[in-house]
Amino acid sequence: MIKSKFWRVLALMVTGLSGWWLPQAHALEWDALGDAERELLQPYQGRWESLDEAQQQRLQRGAARWQQMDQAQRARQRQRFERWQQLTPAQREQTRQRFEQFKQLPAAQQQRLRQRMQQFRELPAERREELRQRFEQMSPQQRAALRARMQSQQADDESVPEDEASRHDAPRERPMERRSERRQNSTPMRRQR
Repeated sequence: MIKSKFWRVLALMVTGLSGWWLPQAHALEWDALGDAERELLQPYQGRWESLDEAQQQRLQRGAARWQQMDQAQRARQRQRFERWQQLTPAQREQTRQRFEQFKQLPAAQQQRLRQRMQQFRELPAERREELRQRFEQMSPQQRAALRARMQSQQADDESVPEDEASRHDAPRERPMERRSERRQNSTPMRRQR
């Protein structure tokens, strides 16, 4: 019994550790890439073999996406990359952390944030710049208060049932408008004596 247990443990150790001293084979050899992919990934050719498999796959997927983009999409991606390059290492790290926080949010909340961002992008450029400047001029306490108000508003939006939410989105009739409308639509009442 002891002997068989010893051999089982030894077998597990050997199979678990086999090849750990050997260099890991990369799933993506440079020569296995397509011509267009190699052209796009040319800056990585010298160190391709030293990249781990996940990095190679990520770069290959990015090259494939790039090939499927039209000229306008490529221009936007170039602008985003240039902005990324202009960030300080601290700003890049902050951006990575925010992205990780975003990925941890529930899907519904991610969708709401995407919608708000889209609404912001659809604003005229002057209005977007005005809002950015106002936000930058806020103190950390004011920014925290603004975030708290937005989260509170979001919580309120979530607590309203679906049919209620649609009523809140519809234009509301003001009491004064109703009164004046009634006056216009009704005939004057004559006092009877």
